Amino acid sequence: NNEPVLIGRTALEGRPTNKDRRRGGTMSILDFFVFSTVNVILIGSVVVFGGAAVFALSWAVRDGQFQNFERGARSIFDPAEPIGEATDRFPDSAEMEMKNGGS
Repeated sequence: NNEPVLIGRTALEGRPTNKDRRRGGTMSILDFFVFSTVNVILIGSVVVFGGAAVFALSWAVRDGQFQNFERGARSIFDPAEPIGEATDRFPDSAEMEMKNGGS
């Protein structure tokens, strides 16, 4: 049989060895260790971050954070910064308003 064999080697290198045939079905100890480590880190981080999200949500529900959204939205305003009045500006915006004749 003189057909080129393309399993594990190129056609120019000849027929594959038994090691090349087995390679697709086996995993070395190092490969297994790396694969296992990556899986443990990924699954562990998903469990930790998922658990943290569930904990934070349950804390917010127990603490009453979802009971009155309107009060929470207004809590960031005070007499120095009333609702509906923009008091924040970019550093150069005051100069630009003066040049453009703004107030």
